[in-house]
Amino acid sequence: MREWLPVQGLVHEGKWIGQGDERRWRCERCGYEWQWRPPAWRQCPGVPRYRDGEFPPGLVTVSQLRRKGLEPRDRLRPVGCYWCGRGTRYVPLYDERDAVRLSRVRRKEGRS
Repeated sequence: MREWLPVQGLVHEGKWIGQGDERRWRCERCGYEWQWRPPAWRQCPGVPRYRDGEFPPGLVTVSQLRRKGLEPRDRLRPVGCYWCGRGTRYVPLYDERDAVRLSRVRRKEGRS
């Protein structure tokens, strides 16, 4: 099964917003903000990025969908993500309203 991965080499594109101490650099692709411009090696996920636990209601991980007997309609098209610092990776988020019932084959795979 293919998993979503951020586009390799996709860099943050944005602009400076605010004034003085409130000045921030905001990526126009993922919406994340920094006090400095991120270095080129820091990849942009290409979808809106949220802080862990601070994403809008209705956006859930694959694990959360599976607990409800659902799966993403298309795993390669998340609607957002968050940065998992412990795992040092982006975790994709999917809209729960767009999910489909988990197929029987997938349910059996999950048990083994």
